[in-house]
Amino acid sequence: MRDFHSVIMSGDSWEEILNAADIVEVKEIPGRGFLGGRSGAALICKDGTFYQTRFPYNLYQQLAVDWGDFVNLNPESRSAIIDAVRESSARGPNFVRKSGEHFDAVFADGTLNSSNDVVGSSEFA
Repeated sequence: MRDFHSVIMSGDSWEEILNAADIVEVKEIPGRGFLGGRSGAALICKDGTFYQTRFPYNLYQQLAVDWGDFVNLNPESRSAIIDAVRESSARGPNFVRKSGEHFDAVFADGTLNSSNDVVGSSEFA
């Protein structure tokens, strides 16, 4: 996968970024214990593993639209926005976490399998 800066400055479409990351589907993560009880979005990879997102599932569609607006900005403006985000957080943007487990094993029948607590909000602190 490409580094963060090259993705931000690439101008690639949202679909191109997902394809480059081998993401083939987006599913809702049940809200039980995640993000204060709200549901999240899971970006499912070709191999069945997934990325957990820090944002609620219902905002996923808006994120794709916002990305389209962002990449239409000139490179200097994009850099300024990213610099401002980085300055507000010592660790930088932290919107997703990769899970090494398969989505279907963790979320059997659309609910969190209690033996696989991989959606703790502390991972995003």
